[in-house]
Amino acid sequence: MVNIIKIGIQLLQAGKPTIPDRKSPKSLLHYAGRSLVFMLLQASSLLYSIIIWFRLFLYQKGIFSRFSLPCAVISVGNITTGGTGKTPTVIEIARILQQHGKRAAILTRGYRRKTAIPNYVVDFDADVRQVGDEPLLMLRKLSDVPVIVGSQRYISGKLALERFQPDVLLLDDGFQHIQLRRDLDLVLIDATNPFGGEYLLPAGFLREPLDHLRRAQAFVITRSNEVHDITPIVRRLQQIAPDAQIFTGIHTLDVIRPIASDSPVDSASLRRKRLLAVSGLGNPQSFRELLSGHGLNVVNYLDFADHHWYTEEDIVRIRQIIIREQIDAIMTTEKDEIKLLAYFQESGACYIAAIRLDIQPEKKFEHFLLNTIRKKHNGLSVLR
Repeated sequence: MVNIIKIGIQLLQAGKPTIPDRKSPKSLLHYAGRSLVFMLLQASSLLYSIIIWFRLFLYQKGIFSRFSLPCAVISVGNITTGGTGKTPTVIEIARILQQHGKRAAILTRGYRRKTAIPNYVVDFDADVRQVGDEPLLMLRKLSDVPVIVGSQRYISGKLALERFQPDVLLLDDGFQHIQLRRDLDLVLIDATNPFGGEYLLPAGFLREPLDHLRRAQAFVITRSNEVHDITPIVRRLQQIAPDAQIFTGIHTLDVIRPIASDSPVDSASLRRKRLLAVSGLGNPQSFRELLSGHGLNVVNYLDFADHHWYTEEDIVRIRQIIIREQIDAIMTTEKDEIKLLAYFQESGACYIAAIRLDIQPEKKFEHFLLNTIRKKHNGLSVLR
């Protein structure tokens, strides 16, 4: 299954096929095949765009109802598929709000969870399969911030208000969740793939047409340090949403620690170890570069699909690589830790790379968030 997904991603990343320079029968046949596939994908993208447009039209005309809540609502979302850094961003915003004495609660869908329990208040003993990996991760990183899982974010928000009286509701992956009105739409743009190849799914990576970014009041260009120049991205965003604020984000390695432990270890102590990196992320390349940038000796990478549920076969495969390549330790992410804990907690040879998003300019971003909340409390906010 993972191989099929990888092939599909490679086809999308390749984009529109070009005529080969050397026109041999084999190359022309390959070009014709890829062109046919791309045409079919474009046709599917057209159908998808009609569905997206019609859904938005129904909300705009009031045929589909939209709801408001009596506290500030900040949405963190994206316009492309894949990992843009929504979870680290939500965590960072919650931390900022905590530092300024604001009570926050997080509303999330709980992507790829195994049950459909509505409006579930996540606790530390929750089964990761019931709530999803990211909600449990957010709770563990933010012990004093309630996390409510449910597809109906308005209902989850009412529950949060009744039980926890938050000043702010953080809407995780909320850009497409139009039903709940918000005071701020913050959209993340991955600098390494900012505009999804310019095509909607399935021909590209766009979840909505690019001009829908005009709904946003702010952008964070994540992984901004992984490209040579973000100026073209900034200019494009300014063309679409000229009044929006633009910030940058860098994924940084916060700490490295043993699995199931809060005690950090010095990365220098691991540099002579032969490491196997295991992850189920939307953008594993960023994780790779983060590890290599800290001088770690990662001799092999094992990438799984985002939110991957590890099977016994996966664990056997990991252990075979450990033996075959004389691996000293595994390096994985906090999101994967929850699902690998049962297999490697006793080994003493599994480490967690805790990642944090550094948003700049820091003070300007903090002021922007707090001003949004202040406007809401003063009755000056404009709901979107």
